[in-house]
Amino acid sequence: MNRNLDPPIRLLYAADSAEDDEFYRVLERQPDFSAVGFSHEKTLDHVISADCVVVRHGTGVDGIAVLETVRERYPDLPVVLLGPDDGVLASRAIAANVSEFVPFAGEDSPTYLVERVRSAVAAGPRDNCPQLSIEAIGVREKFQLKERAIEEAPVGITISDAEQPDNPLIYINDAFEKLTGYTKEETIGRNCRFLQGDESDPGAVAAMREAIDREESVSVELVNYRKNGETFWNEVDIAPVRNETSETTNFVGFQTDVTARKEAELELKREQQRLEHLLTRIEGLLQDVHSDLVQAVSRADVESAVCERIAAEDPYEFCWIGVPDLSHDTIVATAQAGAWSPDNAVLDIDLTTDSADISPIVETYETECAQVIDDPNDLAVIVENVPSTVGDADCKAVATIPLVYRETLYGVLIVCTTEEDALNEREAVVLEALGRATATAINALERERIIVADSVVELDFEMRDLFSSTSPLDTAPMSSTTDRSIERTGRCSCSLRLISIWH
Repeated sequence: MNRNLDPPIRLLYAADSAEDDEFYRVLERQPDFSAVGFSHEKTLDHVISADCVVVRHGTGVDGIAVLETVRERYPDLPVVLLGPDDGVLASRAIAANVSEFVPFAGEDSPTYLVERVRSAVAAGPRDNCPQLSIEAIGVREKFQLKERAIEEAPVGITISDAEQPDNPLIYINDAFEKLTGYTKEETIGRNCRFLQGDESDPGAVAAMREAIDREESVSVELVNYRKNGETFWNEVDIAPVRNETSETTNFVGFQTDVTARKEAELELKREQQRLEHLLTRIEGLLQDVHSDLVQAVSRADVESAVCERIAAEDPYEFCWIGVPDLSHDTIVATAQAGAWSPDNAVLDIDLTTDSADISPIVETYETECAQVIDDPNDLAVIVENVPSTVGDADCKAVATIPLVYRETLYGVLIVCTTEEDALNEREAVVLEALGRATATAINALERERIIVADSVVELDFEMRDLFSSTSPLDTAPMSSTTDRSIERTGRCSCSLRLISIWH
């Protein structure tokens, strides 16, 4: 083959009709070129006498097919391909080892073609091409660089052919294979919808379809499926690729795995919903309980109302209130409500129990700190203390809430549930709020009783075998100035009531 690079440079121009081709006419006018035009069918018959082949891809000419045929016979012969600037043709040309690719778009395209032809002939075989900066290298090298960048990009990249039915994929990069688990052989020729499944958002799918129909860009996030069936959140960006006449020839897609971010966002949203539900629940419970507490006229009314209201709320099964009886060193039940109906005496808890076997209820009483008990060992202590309450009910958790107003402890609120994970931190917040409201109501009633006691103070004494049935102390005055008197009640064991009425 004659590879003489001295002028004239012998060019073989392959096009559907070279004589009417503006690019051919520009090449023909160059003093250092000797250009001959042929139809693409006859090109191979004259390649052996050419220093460079220029192929115009378009109607009637498959530039890639001509390039591949030339490369099979003459792998070192410079070949310049003219074609639309759509990215896809250039990528295919690079893969077929084109020397230069020149897009025929813009007024400067003919001049640029002349420059790239000279560059291709001067460069010789591909392996001898010099290393240049991206600003200085030719179209061929630029597309090679861009192809490598696309291939090695950390996000999945796809290119589809909009001119074929169902818009099939014609290119995927390595990142797409890693992201989805599908190989190029399993992907090329298929529409990208094969990644969708039952959990894919229909709205996102419709948005992509509508944007493609309108030939517009679109960005959505939806659940997709890997080859192994695993789901992942995919951020999909799709944009149309247009040719020199603004016709959409392809769509380029970018797929990014955003599972970690999306799950964090969804968890934050769920947490916000749980908090909103919690606030609504607290507000509703407090309003209901507050209404009951306002109507209560005694401490017993308060305790009964609170127990009944809590026991009626899911997920609670049983609720009771224990108050300290220091005369007997016990916590005694004063109110209860719920699915179980034990005798109050069964619920009594001994305050003198060894510290190693101390009940969580006693611990809350002593520390004035709320607890949620779901450990089986700790629950066993409660069950042992109140077997008829929870022993046969498969209790999963117990909350012990101190009824404290300022520095005064009025008792302990105990709430039981048979549902696992029902008494979580949020439920504890609700119960602690109810505990404070209950203690406040009890304190208000106690203060009211003290105010009444400023006028009438009664002290009860119990005395055994000191009075007979005929004792003169059945009613005896204590003082003429204070209107005090002693009354006897009962028979063998008698109680004395000291009544003091202040004037």
